[in-house]
Amino acid sequence: MAALQFRERACDHSPVASEKSSRVDPAALLDEQKRLRRLRLVVDLTAGVLSQETSLTREKGLEMIQRAESAIEGLFPDSRAQFDLLVRPRLLRILDERFPPDPQTIN
Repeated sequence: MAALQFRERACDHSPVASEKSSRVDPAALLDEQKRLRRLRLVVDLTAGVLSQETSLTREKGLEMIQRAESAIEGLFPDSRAQFDLLVRPRLLRILDERFPPDPQTIN
């Protein structure tokens, strides 16, 4: 049985280790990180309110999801497709758990 051999070498864990000298504008990077933190905050707060607010109705929950979408669109223009793919299903799932759809309205 052949023994495995491991080579020791420095490991570069930078995000763009394969590119030689890509320059990223530090101000642009900080701005994007700031907008991503705000996006997470909007989604997490919306999810929290949808799951915990005792006076919430389904209609108010749907309005909150629309407001979250508008806020995220303000942070990341042209991000509607990503919102529809990633965020909306999460928020609708929370809303559906609290307010199950009426079986009579489902085809």
